[in-house]
Amino acid sequence: MCSHLYTFILCLNKENHMTAYVVFIRDEMKDQAAYDRYLQLGVPTLAPFGGEILVANGAHEAFEGADFDGSVVLRFPDMASARAWYTSPEYEAVKSMRYCNADWQPLFAFHTIDSNAGYSGAAIQR
Repeated sequence: MCSHLYTFILCLNKENHMTAYVVFIRDEMKDQAAYDRYLQLGVPTLAPFGGEILVANGAHEAFEGADFDGSVVLRFPDMASARAWYTSPEYEAVKSMRYCNADWQPLFAFHTIDSNAGYSGAAIQR
């Protein structure tokens, strides 16, 4: 059975706009060939939305909780661009391929708190 897709979305305030980072955490690879095909078709969908890959399944360490199998970090100019990519017809056409090739972590969306506000940490939004 396929797992549901889940991602983390982190936004950092930079020069009056919010840079968005989409983070995929993979718990277990189920079908490497299907994942490779998903990447082949999915990666080209990033550029029209200003998306770029910063991290792709490199070495990692879990500081807390269970270890994970892999991760991917994408950067977009802002949350609107990240959302437009995620819901685009181009990405929609390949998104379901990822559901069946691996198990993924739950979805969380959050923004960092403006450093001028006198807070530290991050505000979590659901």
